[in-house]
Amino acid sequence: MWQLPIARLLTASVIASIIGVSGFFLTANVLNPDVTIRIEPAHGTVVIGQEFKISIIIDSHIPTNVFKGVLLFDPEKLSVTSIDYNTSIADLWAEAPWYSNGDGTISFIGGTTKPGGYLGSGTLITVTFASKTLGEATMHMNEVQVLKHDGLGTEVPLTGPID
Repeated sequence: MWQLPIARLLTASVIASIIGVSGFFLTANVLNPDVTIRIEPAHGTVVIGQEFKISIIIDSHIPTNVFKGVLLFDPEKLSVTSIDYNTSIADLWAEAPWYSNGDGTISFIGGTTKPGGYLGSGTLITVTFASKTLGEATMHMNEVQVLKHDGLGTEVPLTGPID
């Protein structure tokens, strides 16, 4: 759905803006050569009232086992309708993903019990949003932590822009 050629995407965005569409832009703010947390898709355009999904993706090139964070969104423009974490790379939740549409937050603390920890690229959670009003909405990650699967709870240093 989001893999349109850029010319089509730009044309669709211009047409959609004329007929009253809300756009959203996401920033992935946590990365390290060994671990990256990102939000997919990175941007899109939707009609007011339309639902759309984003996923928080973990790319880990070292064994990891704990994932924590807060996704911040504009509650004036977006509302969460559901969160899916049943097919997550995390199979143990210290704090199951929960949200506050009033505060514009989604929080989570999960981990894996997989022997050897987690390696690879996978979805941590998928969130379904509904657009509420016309305009641009942004989201970003905050308070993100990833722990190595080393038996010591060593935090993976993550860097990148906060917003």
